[in-house]
Amino acid sequence: MSNSIDVTIVLPTYNEAKNLPLVCKEIHESLNRYQYEILVIDDNSPDGTWKVAEGLSNSYPIRVIRRYGKLGLSSAILTGFYNAKAEYVIVMDADLQHEAEALPRMIKALKEEHCDLVIGSRYIANGTIDKKWPLKRRMDSKLATLVARPLTSINDPMSGFFGIRKSLLEKVDQKWLLIGYKLLLEILVKCDGQIKICEVPIRFRRRLYGETKLNKKEIFNYLKLICKLYWQKVW
Repeated sequence: MSNSIDVTIVLPTYNEAKNLPLVCKEIHESLNRYQYEILVIDDNSPDGTWKVAEGLSNSYPIRVIRRYGKLGLSSAILTGFYNAKAEYVIVMDADLQHEAEALPRMIKALKEEHCDLVIGSRYIANGTIDKKWPLKRRMDSKLATLVARPLTSINDPMSGFFGIRKSLLEKVDQKWLLIGYKLLLEILVKCDGQIKICEVPIRFRRRLYGETKLNKKEIFNYLKLICKLYWQKVW
């Protein structure tokens, strides 16, 4: 692990070739005061996202891990966390829905406020959601949060924008479920009451290019994950 790097930004990707140059530019502009790296974990995107990432490495401190198959978002995040060079690791979407402007606030929470886990939240004071985000997606997010409420008191456990100390993650029970795309919820349940958690407000935006990855299969996977987490919490 390199002490010269302040933070690793993990970008799990699948068909984000058009969005990736834009999100990398935003990250660079937000972290110009930091030593950082961007770690792209690509599941062999048909649109060649991994090739775009390799090309961008000439302009930004990017490393690329290309996985030869669509292995899932949760496992992609873990792959990024375990391969990060920095102690502080933040995962964010590559579709521009997560604002890179929040990154310095999240780094501050981890480094200066001694938070073990920091979450970019849409549902706390000053957190916002783009007004043009589809009503159905808003309702789905609220319902998913409500279903998870008995598992955690966190305001936005559905967030895909969060950071953690790598050394802490390495101590967590390694028997990961890795079902669907809500790894944060699994971490929250595994670490319940054992870590300091902070939430910082974010502005959640609409996807710019491409299509959402949320479909019936992912909804089923979320319900499957919820059932298993409830079972683990009870027993």
